[in-house]
Amino acid sequence: MPSPSLLLALAALVVSASATSYTGEFHNIFSGAGVGVPDAAVEDNSNYINLPSVAACQDWCVNSVPNCAFVNLYYEFWNPLFDFVYSEKSNLVCAAYKVVESVDMKTGYGGQTLYSQVGDTPAPTTYRTQSSGWALDKIDYTDTPAGYTKVFGPTNGANNAPGYMGYTALGSYDIAACAALCDARAPDSTGGYCAYFNIWRAVTSGSTSGFTCSFYYTAATAATAVNYGQGDLAVTLSRGYARSDTPAYTPPPPPAYSRRAVPRATPTLAPHGRRLRQAAIRPCAAASLDSRGLQKRGAGTLCIRS
Repeated sequence: MPSPSLLLALAALVVSASATSYTGEFHNIFSGAGVGVPDAAVEDNSNYINLPSVAACQDWCVNSVPNCAFVNLYYEFWNPLFDFVYSEKSNLVCAAYKVVESVDMKTGYGGQTLYSQVGDTPAPTTYRTQSSGWALDKIDYTDTPAGYTKVFGPTNGANNAPGYMGYTALGSYDIAACAALCDARAPDSTGGYCAYFNIWRAVTSGSTSGFTCSFYYTAATAATAVNYGQGDLAVTLSRGYARSDTPAYTPPPPPAYSRRAVPRATPTLAPHGRRLRQAAIRPCAAASLDSRGLQKRGAGTLCIRS
């Protein structure tokens, strides 16, 4: 196996020779550290391939990866899979993403021991270098969807604001799709139609774990973008957009209530079930009550104790 210094020199030649092949389609987001300087890859690299050049990586993103928006290229050495197993036999790793990553997502430095120790010499650990990021020019998050005005972003806080109407989980960071969902959302019975949406990315333990589009019937501001996540989940790439012409909403009229007949009073029955005349029932005079307050026997017509 070639020495690490020779591999690093060859890597520098490959990067310098091919980095400008796709200048019309990609632009550089962040550059890698110098040759021989340890560097970190974007940690969430579940979709990756080993390729011989930067141009090949960018071509793979454009033609083979659905919704590819960004690639992270880096060299990883002392990995036996790259050295002997994978058919590409390349130490250049190309990882593709559906969202443009920032330099602060470079957290994976390697450091795993993948070779077996031989004799008393400790086995080498993997290390990475020259980790750079490239975004497709067509993925421009500064563009605002038609019919909307950008309110804020990107920040690391999601809105926690009045007028919340619910959310939809997205498969990618798609601002246009989020706007279309807001347009089509059924009106809230209190506040009316969707007037604002907040799109953000969830990062869990350093890896992208989802994309959320939240809806509001009242436009929010950056002042309420104070939900930064919880535990290992962090809010990133949070942007807010207000609808320029929200349709007027007229709440439905309250349900009509029909007049209900007042039920007739149930007639009072005598002990043997005979109907009593209402006029015959009168308050009892004190003289007609015994010591217990009950009507005396033979006191005349039935009376009611007042």
